[in-house]
Amino acid sequence: MSYSNLSDFDLASLLHETMERHDRLIDSAPMGDERIYFANKKCDEISAEQRRRGYEACPKCFDFGDIEDDETGHYCDCVMGDRLKEKRSRRRG
Repeated sequence: MSYSNLSDFDLASLLHETMERHDRLIDSAPMGDERIYFANKKCDEISAEQRRRGYEACPKCFDFGDIEDDETGHYCDCVMGDRLKEKRSRRRG
């Protein structure tokens, strides 16, 4: 898959989703499961594209969208925080 046609925001979102998938697989799949390998490989490919572009993650949340801050309701004030807040409100609504 070519990541060059994705925006920085979409690329960061894809990395976050892939990392979450990788973590879920680590918790549920037996070690040596090829899905773990491929999820990790995809994370590496996305990170390489971000480095190639000179992309820098949000310094507060590292593009995860949530932080420990009672003033903002645990959401970062960056684009990823806004997206996470919207995603969670849709699940509740």
